[in-house]
Amino acid sequence: MFHPTQRSWALAASWTSCAEFIDEPCKIYKELFVTKNMGEEWNYLTNYVYDFEWGQSKHAVAKGYKIPDERIFVTRDDDAKGHQSESKKNTWSTKIDLFMSDDLFKTSQLVLES
Repeated sequence: MFHPTQRSWALAASWTSCAEFIDEPCKIYKELFVTKNMGEEWNYLTNYVYDFEWGQSKHAVAKGYKIPDERIFVTRDDDAKGHQSESKKNTWSTKIDLFMSDDLFKTSQLVLES
């Protein structure tokens, strides 16, 4: 997902694979990554992600709203430990919460608890 105002920025999610867990039991879950250089380098942001979206928009910029370019909204299961269930995305779950970060998930805050 490309950033609406920063042309070289993008977010992407990827599922883990069992090959990544050599010395521990396999856990399949979705991780979120960011690039600021059109995909030459990707940085890990967070895990157990369901949906994600940039917080900035062209409309907000045009209206003069002060939203950081690095703002990201993410729905994720903050307590998850094993395999991530894709089926939770299609039904109501009390374990999926909405988080926001203004610094690419160096820190984050809970916005809406389910």
